[in-house]
Amino acid sequence: MSNSKSDEKEIRDRAFEKIQTLLRGHRYSSLMFAAFDLGILPALSRQEMTPEALCKTLSLSRRGLLQILTALKAVELVAEEKGFFFVPDPYASCFNSDSEDYMGSLIRHEKHFTERWSRLAESVRSGKPVKNTKIKRHKTDSERFINAMAATGQKSAGAVLQKIGLRGDEHLLDLGGGPGRYQKIFCETYLQLKVTLFDLAETIQAAQDTLKNHPRYSQMRFIPGDMLTDEIGSGYDVILISNVIHIYGPNEIDIILKKCYEALKPGGRLLVKDFFMRPDDKGLEFSALFSLHMLLST
Repeated sequence: MSNSKSDEKEIRDRAFEKIQTLLRGHRYSSLMFAAFDLGILPALSRQEMTPEALCKTLSLSRRGLLQILTALKAVELVAEEKGFFFVPDPYASCFNSDSEDYMGSLIRHEKHFTERWSRLAESVRSGKPVKNTKIKRHKTDSERFINAMAATGQKSAGAVLQKIGLRGDEHLLDLGGGPGRYQKIFCETYLQLKVTLFDLAETIQAAQDTLKNHPRYSQMRFIPGDMLTDEIGSGYDVILISNVIHIYGPNEIDIILKKCYEALKPGGRLLVKDFFMRPDDKGLEFSALFSLHMLLST
């Protein structure tokens, strides 16, 4: 076989493998959802256990458990030593509810959207969210969303803080800041900083319940409301809008940005962090898929 034909075959083989990988991607998330919901990953993140102990504790069939443990070992979420299974570092903290790295709420949040993603063709055809996704959320849906945002905020707060370059004595508004993870870490880093958190009432209540005993609580302010219709306060040196504006359309964004302009002190800064499509294609995959996620939802 000539080199050109060999190269062509290799390219076709890689294409086949890539499509096959994409087609089967749901198997990985389904494996994790099942292992988490059944309690396998949470249990093994805390202690080593035998299959017999897991079957008894979690009321699972031996056949099913052994098969899912084999799959979890294959993707390296579970390890085995002398017949005992466990979640190895660094993954254990992600499934242990006592850890700051716990991802349980984020896992539940992502699982919640699997049915919606199965209806992507419907949404692409209509250009609108799939039906029944804009109804008022149940309390448990809101709690799941708030906790999921807490998990992601915990991880990104440090990097955001480095980027925004604070003096440390400003008054900062975290607009739509969720359950206050940025607020917490910002106040821990700068002891003279004041941080006001603005979000919906139920989110503000969750943030206050979590932070009320924090040693830097005196630096924190809280305003419940809807940023489109309610006052957001004034006299801010910095306003941060992180992962918020993708929810809204152009007219709503205009309203929000105008409010921010009016709420800033002269010379104040408005900082926007969000998922953007870049012309150089860097980060394109995540942003493009997230754009479809928002098509399904808003």
